[in-house]
Amino acid sequence: MPTDDRDALYQAIQAIESEIYVDRTVGNPQVKLAYQNLEVVSLPNLTRTETINRANNDIAYRYALAHLNPFVITGRESLYDDHNENGELELYDSITQVGEITQAYLEDRSAFLALLNQGNITGEPVPGEEVEFYDVARDIVACYDNYLQPPHRIYFGGDGDEALSGMSNRDRLYGGGGNDTLNGNAGDDYLEGNAGIDKLDGGVGNDELYGGSGDDARIHDSGLYGREGDDALYGEAGHDTLDGGAGRDLLVGGLGQDHLIGGDGIDNLYGDNRYFDEANNRYVLVGDGASIHFNSNLCIRTSQYSGNSL
Repeated sequence: MPTDDRDALYQAIQAIESEIYVDRTVGNPQVKLAYQNLEVVSLPNLTRTETINRANNDIAYRYALAHLNPFVITGRESLYDDHNENGELELYDSITQVGEITQAYLEDRSAFLALLNQGNITGEPVPGEEVEFYDVARDIVACYDNYLQPPHRIYFGGDGDEALSGMSNRDRLYGGGGNDTLNGNAGDDYLEGNAGIDKLDGGVGNDELYGGSGDDARIHDSGLYGREGDDALYGEAGHDTLDGGAGRDLLVGGLGQDHLIGGDGIDNLYGDNRYFDEANNRYVLVGDGASIHFNSNLCIRTSQYSGNSL
């Protein structure tokens, strides 16, 4: 709502009062039963560790972090149902591959919000690390005072189709919803595509890339994790670990000693100079010293494939 629209502000306040009170017009209004157990928690009063621990157990804290709210309303999880229709606020489970919010996201988002809160409370620049936080959807930027150039970028995309790029340091990029393009550039980077059909390129360095949910996440670099969807993972040079997760995936290890995990679905794996085709999975090995894992009851005599672990 516009900050200079006083009528709209009062109408919003009245709507909130009508929602939570039995009769907002009386002198001492009674709170409706559904809202009597609600508690408002001020996040600036918590440490980052406390915030993360609570976010691991309470959807209300995850909502506050996602929206960069300085407070949390707890006591009624159903308040957040409309904001979690597609599991946007669910923690990611590496076994079931369900959920969107990772531990890395919680750590980076809590650091972002803590810096915002500290700056808003003191009104002064906050000294600290060479880090620049940016929320694309909300157009919120936070950085420490007197940081050196270039800073470590920690960028968060929104629901649109966005292009996020790192610099030459250890950057961390989160695509969010939409079909995003993430480029880590130089440095040891961490990239999460999240929902949508994303393209991730770690660039030079030892990077960790997660495609997230959605089909055709196209990923380049070492330490690649496709999760749900039909993914294409390219390790290129170096000793890479590629995990396609659920879906129909293409994994290419390239040069180096690679570890390829197809996961559930009909997968194509390329990692050494041998070829193997079984059931609904095709494994084409074109690299040097690959180690292949897959989810099935297949029995293989490894003596037939010397130099590799299948």
